[in-house]
Amino acid sequence: MIEAIFENSLVAKVILNTIFVSIPEELYLVMFTLIMVGEFEYWKEPECKRLINKFDYVRVFLPTIVGALLSNILINTGFNYGIYQFITPVCIFILIVITNDIFGDASAVKWIVKAFIFFMISFLTVGIFELLYIPLILYGTGLTMAQLRDSFLPYFLMSLPSRFLQYSLLLYLISRRRTLLKGRLIKNLVSNPILLFIFSLLVLSNIMFLWFVYNSIVFDKVLIAVPRLTQIFIIMCTVIFPMLNISGLLWCFYILKNKEAKDRKTASESLYKLMRDIESYTKNEKYDNIRWKLNEIGLGIEEVAKKLYKEHETK
Repeated sequence: MIEAIFENSLVAKVILNTIFVSIPEELYLVMFTLIMVGEFEYWKEPECKRLINKFDYVRVFLPTIVGALLSNILINTGFNYGIYQFITPVCIFILIVITNDIFGDASAVKWIVKAFIFFMISFLTVGIFELLYIPLILYGTGLTMAQLRDSFLPYFLMSLPSRFLQYSLLLYLISRRRTLLKGRLIKNLVSNPILLFIFSLLVLSNIMFLWFVYNSIVFDKVLIAVPRLTQIFIIMCTVIFPMLNISGLLWCFYILKNKEAKDRKTASESLYKLMRDIESYTKNEKYDNIRWKLNEIGLGIEEVAKKLYKEHETK
């Protein structure tokens, strides 16, 4: 009966796809962004029992519902898929910013930049998850995306693997909320303007790359004449590429920060050793040795200062 109503009514098509297909996807985008930007800091408190409280409803559900409705209206009114794929995310992100009441805060610009980066990452994960299996379904059945969207049940069923992956990732973020929100890597990343710019550029480049490949493979079916094993190989390479270069940058950043921490620890231990030596020499009245140690202190302090200055310049 639902299928019959769906086939004969554009309004029913928009409503069904909005509720069962688009809202879960847009909710993932919104929640991923808000979790990563730190808007659920109260989750770290042991007495926190609910994931979404009443004061979260507007900032979580308004961008989700508006984005889902807009997406389906644009799809079913004949908009070019290359256009609505960008209009909907832009609208959702604007609503995320507006509904989080950050204006007037001194750190508003920094918050928006962080939110934009994490929103891009969430958008990128959606494309990666869908690219894992949708092309194989389309090529195997001979259907197009337009034909699938015209039939509610197949379209809904095709969205389920992607939703499973998306919400598995969300559950991981929620389960790790107390350690993730305190993560030094994320805090160091957003506190370094140069690295933040490079990371943002890298994520944006990967989104543009994935958008081009996604449209070519899914909508234009450029791999239709290619053997199945070759299709799978090309799709896996396409999926792995953005994951590798983004994780590679984060890993390099982690190594550099870890090296800085070790240098600071070494410098600190050197100063403590000099201090203990001076205390020992003073107690034994070995003042000539103290004079030499004072020279060593001067050199040690100079070395620490250089390292601290170098660290300051990299921020």
